[in-house]
Amino acid sequence: MQQIVLTDKKVFSATEVKDVLSFSEKDIKLVLTSGKRLFIEGGGLKITGFDKSCGKFSAEGDVSAIRFSGAKENVLKRMFK
Repeated sequence: MQQIVLTDKKVFSATEVKDVLSFSEKDIKLVLTSGKRLFIEGGGLKITGFDKSCGKFSAEGDVSAIRFSGAKENVLKRMFK
């Protein structure tokens, strides 16, 4: 079961991450084991951990948006309704 956790819009963690497509201080692009893509947007982003063998991923920074490929609505907007 996939888990995504965002704490105080600063600390991000996810499970079932297959690969990191790209990363910069403004965005991180991940591939999940399901084949979907996960996009993290913000400022000052940095990867703090990634264990490819078990799929655990973590990052820190000012997270402003989290999107799945094909998703019609921003995940953060749904979380804070």
